[in-house]
Amino acid sequence: GQLIGWSAGIVLPRGSKGALAVATDELRGRIGTVWDVSRTAVLFDIPRNSEQRFVLSVIDQPGGNALDVIHPFTTSDYDPSTGIFTHGIRADWEPAKPRTHDPASGAYHWHVSGANGAGKSEGIENVLRQTTQHGVVVPVFVDLGDLTYTDWEPYAPVMESAPLMGLRVLENLCDLIRHRQKKMKMMRRFDADGIDIGVRRVYPISRTTPLIQLVFDEWHLLWANSVVIGPGRQDTIGSRALAATAFIVGQGRKAMVSALLATQSTSVTEGFGGSTYIRQQCQAGNMIGYRNGSSAGGQAFGGEIVVDPSTIPRDRKGTCFMTSPVDARDAMARTIWVQEPMKLNDLIDIPTLPVDELVILRRGLDEPAEPPPVEVKVQALPEAKGPRGPSPELVFDVKQFIEAQGTVRRQAVVDHFQEAGRGSSTAIDNALKMLRQEKAVVSKGGTYAMKETR
Repeated sequence: GQLIGWSAGIVLPRGSKGALAVATDELRGRIGTVWDVSRTAVLFDIPRNSEQRFVLSVIDQPGGNALDVIHPFTTSDYDPSTGIFTHGIRADWEPAKPRTHDPASGAYHWHVSGANGAGKSEGIENVLRQTTQHGVVVPVFVDLGDLTYTDWEPYAPVMESAPLMGLRVLENLCDLIRHRQKKMKMMRRFDADGIDIGVRRVYPISRTTPLIQLVFDEWHLLWANSVVIGPGRQDTIGSRALAATAFIVGQGRKAMVSALLATQSTSVTEGFGGSTYIRQQCQAGNMIGYRNGSSAGGQAFGGEIVVDPSTIPRDRKGTCFMTSPVDARDAMARTIWVQEPMKLNDLIDIPTLPVDELVILRRGLDEPAEPPPVEVKVQALPEAKGPRGPSPELVFDVKQFIEAQGTVRRQAVVDHFQEAGRGSSTAIDNALKMLRQEKAVVSKGGTYAMKETR
């Protein structure tokens, strides 16, 4: 019927003996899933004590739909007062609308994912063209990929492409957020009658106080960076990048600083450096997933929505799943295409940041880098001595990782968190030990799983 370009999640609870999925003649042959629908009925046999998730994605319909059509960019419909604009067209010809900010609650963050050639960069280009024509958004770029956004360099206050400089941008944004928080304490709010109703709790959006939009392409290349830096060489670029990003997505909202993080996967391990906190903050904002090559099947996207980006056809570049604060459907959309972006440069209207904020944002970016860092394996760092145990954040993230994997070998846990720069094998083993002592997980033969609750 009319239900095209959508996904349906199927969850089989623990104890289920199996499930029967029925595909009608009208749908069979136009379904892309983690399993093959080649018959009218498909039976799933699953282990009795495990939970299984499946995703069915209907991606086509004879005759033509909005996913079959290229939608060229014509003009921006961005509303600076609400932060809402059109990013793409759903299969049923309805607009897919993300949101940059809410004046009452603050900025929203973004996570944009997709394989090379799936349309991710073009999608970000549409976000930029939509939002930078109204004098209230200032983009800040870190591009660790193939320098896709160099055409924006004359218009943006920051354009960096080296990992260490990318880290400096993140940490400068942390300082800028703190600076705006102090400024807000001196701002007052007034009602329609001019009566003072208290301190402003959200930074205002205007030409003189613009929203700052960080665009970080290939962000996963930074948090995975194991180069050791800092006093005593105890930090890595990756560990500091994760800490700074967590601060930005946590504290930047009311300061009207938004982070757009572009990676190649929606999973918490491959797309978010193992940080469930950063992922949750992005899920509360805008999640856009273009085709990827993952064989993981259904992937948690926004809230309870589960999608499978691997089912998006290769011949429909720019097709994506998208959820946002104003459009939380799990239907596919095809991104509006900016075909000749250079012809739109005359429409760019990016305000100048206040001098005090510009100084903070560019601090250290015109200086040479630190003495050349040395590439070392993170696991070679000595474990700190003393009675101090693993950090609560590490224990929490180890627990979340085990829960996401279902069952996982101890070495896989250690390798994952060491590659993310989260600590030595001793610290990770201590986190596992603490989870066992708290009876949050069970282990047998070196394999860990969540303790079942009844």
